[in-house]
Amino acid sequence: MVLLPEGEFKGQLIWDEECEMEVFGTTNVSHFSCYYRHEELEEVRFDLNFQEENQGLAAHLKGAEIAVPIEAFKCRLPGMTKDFRHLLKYKEFPNLKMEMHRLLIPEQGWSSTSADMEVTYEIAGAKKAFTTPVQLEKSKDGQYYISGETAVDIRDFGLEPPVKFLGAVKVEPMVTLKFKMAVQIDRLL
Repeated sequence: MVLLPEGEFKGQLIWDEECEMEVFGTTNVSHFSCYYRHEELEEVRFDLNFQEENQGLAAHLKGAEIAVPIEAFKCRLPGMTKDFRHLLKYKEFPNLKMEMHRLLIPEQGWSSTSADMEVTYEIAGAKKAFTTPVQLEKSKDGQYYISGETAVDIRDFGLEPPVKFLGAVKVEPMVTLKFKMAVQIDRLL
């Protein structure tokens, strides 16, 4: 286990070849997924403050927000990519945003362990906060990977589930947002 002392650090979100964001959903006839991978995102620097709390460690993140271009998502089913982008109003709101606020680590330290993360998603201009379980994994080069998934109701973002083919195909309002990202942590001197 890698112990992280209390105090202030600088963090950096890094989008490398292992990172991804994927949206999973269902219709009344099948499942679908749309994904974003292997494309560079701008690196994001943020402030990070570790504090011991009741049963572990809390990492407070300030400025840890990624903006994933909706136009770069690709869907596995032909023809769904255009529908997916249209549903998310990508011309008016070109990015799906994810801002991380707080990581609640049950034990002091992290190395292939579980935690809870407070996160806000912004989709089609609407924001909603969630607490989602995540997995933390330290890589060989000292980065940490944070991965997790959040079930969201698209109606909470002002979106209506699409209906296609004269009502024969209906998209369910619940979708799952799955993510994996790399974080580099630097100690303040």
